Amino acid sequence: MNPSLRIRSLLAIVALACASVGADRPLLPDYPLGTGSSSFGGGGAAHASGLNSVFDNPAALSVHDAFQAETGLMGLTAGMSPYFLFGSRGGDNSSYAAGYFYDARGGDPAAPAPPRQGMVAGASWDAKPWATFGATVRSAGTGDGVGLDGFGIDEDVGALFRPASAFWTGLAVHDLQEAGVGQEPEGYRTQRSYAIAMGTGLSGINVAGLTFHDPDAYYELRTTGPFTDPRFAHALSAASGFTPGGRIGFRGTLLLQPGGDPGFAVGTFANLPMGRAAIVFAYTLHAGSFSESGEAEPSHSFSLNFRLGRRLDPLPPSVEVRADKVTITPGDPSDSGQVHFRLNASDKAYAPRPVEAGMLEKPEGPGMWPRRKGSLEEGLSLAEGRILDWSLIIHEVGPDGLAGPEVRVFHGRDLPPRVIRWDATDEKNQKLPIGFYAFRMAASDLAGNRAETGWQLIQVVAP
Repeated sequence: MNPSLRIRSLLAIVALACASVGADRPLLPDYPLGTGSSSFGGGGAAHASGLNSVFDNPAALSVHDAFQAETGLMGLTAGMSPYFLFGSRGGDNSSYAAGYFYDARGGDPAAPAPPRQGMVAGASWDAKPWATFGATVRSAGTGDGVGLDGFGIDEDVGALFRPASAFWTGLAVHDLQEAGVGQEPEGYRTQRSYAIAMGTGLSGINVAGLTFHDPDAYYELRTTGPFTDPRFAHALSAASGFTPGGRIGFRGTLLLQPGGDPGFAVGTFANLPMGRAAIVFAYTLHAGSFSESGEAEPSHSFSLNFRLGRRLDPLPPSVEVRADKVTITPGDPSDSGQVHFRLNASDKAYAPRPVEAGMLEKPEGPGMWPRRKGSLEEGLSLAEGRILDWSLIIHEVGPDGLAGPEVRVFHGRDLPPRVIRWDATDEKNQKLPIGFYAFRMAASDLAGNRAETGWQLIQVVAP
């Protein structure tokens, strides 16, 4: 048999085996999502929802916040399910998230699953301005043993594509490994599913005199099992902010799933900025859909999210210093006895663009998916910044050419003077010995960015 054919046959056998493992055991209820994602009623493969996306599409992890932490309670009627998540940027174009959840929802009333708990970790990467990829690894089980005795591992993978500024699409594979966990007959299993979604968003729309800020809408098609299963779930979702910047808004979702009643979810959120930080509170009411989701009856969820945005001013100041001569003669009454340092410092900072006609401009770039922008970076332009402090440092240079002890420091706040005169004396106004001295200038801006010049040399010679 051809080796490549053998490999393909083996993969097919493994795939069929995985699809049939535990088929007589109840399905694992959907993992407890963050409240933002729960208002999708099980959908949202193309939507960016920050930390919550580790349970939905990991490619949608927010990469524009310096740090996020979220806690919440899911399923207050079907069984209280607390969770905690935190995440941060891993680089300019990547991010990660990790957390813990406890799921007390029983799932299918005819065959309820015991309470479960687990850890979750995910990461995303902006490969291109229009393409992001992500993956999640998640453990789940009853807490008694490993593998079929209690715990199992599942993986999700996802992708987001944005071919146009007002259109995006997402792909996701959930429970890629299909890890069966729990012992018979109380055990349960996860089941692989596939999702594709398409969405669109605008900066704003006016309807009957009412302005909707950052509205978006999407449609998602998700399998309820392997591709060979002809049953599909459909989700329609829409969201908007009531105020500029999305400080108060809502999301509503309708879910149509085979074998269950139509499900719906309505969520509202409040985004409260505090300087670089923001606190987001969200509430969701969800009901209906498939009984095995654990949310067949009306249920409520709450979440509290803390976000620390990136500094609005990531640009360091511009600094420059030069000396009007490279040799000085101490004690010389003429200009040869002093050196004039000429200093210059300036700063550029990002600032919000002016609001025109009630609309706020938004930048384009990696990761600018709807609702994914940093909470404090909705529209930025360059403006004149301020210098916080500056210093001119002079060091002695040893015979080996290395910088020696510091002999004189000039410093101040705000902008430096244009000229500083130095007569080769130290901090106590004592004359320094002949030799070489090195100097440089440093400055910091209000955002804490710091810049400094390279070292330059001056020689002190004998009279």
